[in-house]
Amino acid sequence: MSAAANAAKRLVSIGSLAETTIKARDMNGPRVFADFHNADAQGRLRLNCIGTVEDLASQQITLRAGQWLTLYSEDLEVEGQVEYSTEENLWVVVIDWDAIRHQERRVAQRSSAVEAPAVA
Repeated sequence: MSAAANAAKRLVSIGSLAETTIKARDMNGPRVFADFHNADAQGRLRLNCIGTVEDLASQQITLRAGQWLTLYSEDLEVEGQVEYSTEENLWVVVIDWDAIRHQERRVAQRSSAVEAPAVA
């Protein structure tokens, strides 16, 4: 398939991706860390960074083509559909870059009280 045909197919795919993003949110796909700076030439996020691998393992997620995931980083979140990149031999996720949401940072609050050691 020519590069132009691939690009046209990708545009149609992204259009349908945007239409189904709301459905994906309703499906509550697993929430997995992703590095939003780790995209391939087609704009798909690679699922090969350490945080992603750790999330997939801890949630016992086995990736499969067509699966929906909610991807997040420190302050970004978006839904996407899993594909396998035969060019790079790794899993990627097709996202709609315009659908990325900014999230408030989720910071665990720690107690500022410090107990003094017991004196014997």
